[in-house]
Amino acid sequence: MNFVPDGTEVAGLYECDECKMRFLDLSTAKQIVCPYCDETEDQKEQAVLLKVINGEEQVREYDILLSPDFSGGGYQLI
Repeated sequence: MNFVPDGTEVAGLYECDECKMRFLDLSTAKQIVCPYCDETEDQKEQAVLLKVINGEEQVREYDILLSPDFSGGGYQLI
């Protein structure tokens, strides 16, 4: 489950304090609602920005590393 389209040049790398998933998002805010937890009743901004990824190539690399096929769901990358 990735949240940035092909060609994205700037993305935020987030980790959710609740479910511990790591993911990319077009946002670069300090905290956002986790897309993995967003169906719960209490939608808090529990995903914390770890890093801003700059450059289309780097965003694509992180997107690949965070994919379930590569990392088993985004738990491995920092």
